[in-house]
This record gives sequence, C-alpha cells and structure tokens, in this order.
Amino acid sequence: MKGLTARQRQVLDFIVRYRRQYGRSPSLREIARALGLRSHSTVYRHLQRIQKKGYLEWQGGRRGALPVDACADCLRIPVWNLQELPPYGAGTPVRFVELPRWLLDGPVDPDRLFALPGRSLGLPEGLVVLERNPQTLRPGDAVLCYRPEAGIGLQRVRRQGTRLFLQDADHGQIPLDRPDARPLVLGRVVLALLTTLPEAR
Repeated sequence: MKGLTARQRQVLDFIVRYRRQYGRSPSLREIARALGLRSHSTVYRHLQRIQKKGYLEWQGGRRGALPVDACADCLRIPVWNLQELPPYGAGTPVRFVELPRWLLDGPVDPDRLFALPGRSLGLPEGLVVLERNPQTLRPGDAVLCYRPEAGIGLQRVRRQGTRLFLQDADHGQIPLDRPDARPLVLGRVVLALLTTLPEAR
C-alpha cells in the first residue's frame, strides 16, 4: 500500500475486511460509520485519491448508499455449498465473491479457485478459498479431502522422509503417493478469509 496516507489505508483495509466478511462492498455510509467520519463527501474524496493511486476501482456519485465496487484487479470466484462438491453432487454456485488478486500468495489459475463458507467446515464465519485439483502439494498445506469413512474435511499435509502423508487421528498416516490408499483431494487452501484458520486435523 505504498503511497497511501494512514487514513486511506484505514479506508482500504475496512473495504477489504468488509468484502471478506460479506462478499460485497460497503456503501459510503457504512465506511463513514465504521471509521467515525461525519461526512460521506470525506469518504468520497478518500476513495477518489485511493483510486488515482491504483488500489481501488469504483463507480459512484455522492449519494451515501452507493456501493464501492471491486478493486482494480479482482477475481470472481464461485462460492459452493459443501453438499454440492464431489462426490455428493455437481450443482451450481450459491453465489460469487470478488477477491483482490494481490491477496493470493504466488501464481494461481483463477479458473481453478472456489470458495466454501467457513461454517460448513466447522470454522469461524467467513470463506475459505481453495485451488481445485492441486497439481502439487507441500508439507504444511491444508487440503480439503473426501474419504468414504470420514466424509469431507480439512487435513494437513505432512512429510516423512521423501513421502507425503495426511495425518489422521483415526487412521494414522494416509499416504498421498499410493493410488489405492489416497483420499480424494478436492482442493488446497490458498486463502482463509477468516480471523484465523484453526489447525487442520
């Protein structure tokens, strides 16, 4: 966020947090209320300056209810219900969420991204963004797996020697290099739009 004033960073941080929580942008009124600003025109001027510096893209006039649009470089990601994922079903997304590209760490194919509500995974409110059918896994990665005996859940990738495993409380180490034992890996967590991502089992 180089080149932004402290107040402009506060405005942009609030917009990013709001979008993480609600999947949409706040209105001028909501920004003003959250930051203790008396005037919508003050918010408007901050947004204009942030936009000129390349951190935000928005359309609007001076009416307080106008929403702030997506950032200049956003990805539109489908949000699914857990029940719509393989092997349970193949339905349609329940909604889409716009995600600033700069939140992602490293190159990821946006067409392979999807999001799940945190609560469907037993996590706090928010969204978990995953890469579908990951090509590579690294020790420490959190992955969403399906196993017939356990259903769908998050697990952590571990390394032992040169082999990768999923650590499971009931079944010990599940190897990822054996097709007969490998669980169905539905996605690799690339971003948790939550306050924290609890330790995966």
